[in-house]
Amino acid sequence: MEKRKKRQEACDILCQKIEQCKAEQQKLLSALQDLQEQYLDRKISYQEYQRTLSKKYDEKTIEEWLKYYNQYIALCEEKILTYKKNARKEKIKLFSASFCIIGILALLILGIWYITQKKVSLAPPESIIEAHADIINITFTSSTEYLWAPKQSGQLASVKLSGTMQGTGSATIFLEEFLLFDSIQQPNITIFDEICESTCSLETNNLSSPSYFIRIELLNSTFYLDNITYSILTPAPYLQEPEPIPPDTKEKIFEEFVVQQQAEIGKPVIWKKTITRKKSGLLEFSLPDQAQKIQIKKLDNRIENDITASSIIKKKNNQISDLKFSPPEESVRVPSTYKEKRTEHSKKPDYFYHMIEQYFPTGKYLELFARQKFNEKWTVWGNQI
Repeated sequence: MEKRKKRQEACDILCQKIEQCKAEQQKLLSALQDLQEQYLDRKISYQEYQRTLSKKYDEKTIEEWLKYYNQYIALCEEKILTYKKNARKEKIKLFSASFCIIGILALLILGIWYITQKKVSLAPPESIIEAHADIINITFTSSTEYLWAPKQSGQLASVKLSGTMQGTGSATIFLEEFLLFDSIQQPNITIFDEICESTCSLETNNLSSPSYFIRIELLNSTFYLDNITYSILTPAPYLQEPEPIPPDTKEKIFEEFVVQQQAEIGKPVIWKKTITRKKSGLLEFSLPDQAQKIQIKKLDNRIENDITASSIIKKKNNQISDLKFSPPEESVRVPSTYKEKRTEHSKKPDYFYHMIEQYFPTGKYLELFARQKFNEKWTVWGNQI
């Protein structure tokens, strides 16, 4: 801050000097203009005009003073520019340092948040306290021990008694070594409801046995135990974070690359797309909408075979259209003539349904003017359906 202040003061001084030099320059220019006007008006001779121009004032002529002021102004402006460049560099350094500090703080905050979230996610869930009550309805007239087996198992969080005390003596009751009730500490209570001493909070004592001894010490008194109210620590369900959904690992069953054949002037460009199957499965690939005269061949053991029309469909402008293919393979061809006994009017023989399905095993089938629906593969149209 002090350095910036000194730099600003130096710039202000240099600006003042520049203004002073410009003012002195203006005075000299005005005097020079007056001298020229006197010479032009013939008020002074040429010799007097030259003598005044060559006269030195503080060892410099008027022309030398003008040149000196110009050089001094340029020097001051150069120093001001240097100060401004240094100030700009310091601002950049300050901004960079501030940005680095902010970035480090952001990373620290992010790291602390991540560690905190990690700790929170890894920390065991808080337990849930569930309240229960066991009905006892037992009368004790002398000191004894009672074996109490809670109906609800788990870690005891608290144990309280409800009942009545009669007589002029005293009664002291323990749960194992923990004091449950002491009539000496509460002399005026004869009917009590959910009373406890050191058993009001047992979370840290890890009491999780299936049964406990209740020791009853009586002196000239009778104790009626109605019920025991207790609470059990139940661990809260641990909600695990859902496992991240793995990215789409669907593997392509083929590889493809396109090569342009040698172009000839005046003829369509021929492109060849080679598709290499990597494993079995439905083979789907796209063709350009502008593609025409498409030929599809299968290369198996270096032998080219034509693909049947049932194997390929071209989709163009959201419309499905068949491509031009070669006839079915020789193994599925049937004779061109067929004879069968006449049946109902306009009913096609079942033979032709089987033949079409054999020719085109993966296609969709449509029958017009149908009298029946051969099977679920066929879409039929007719006024008798």
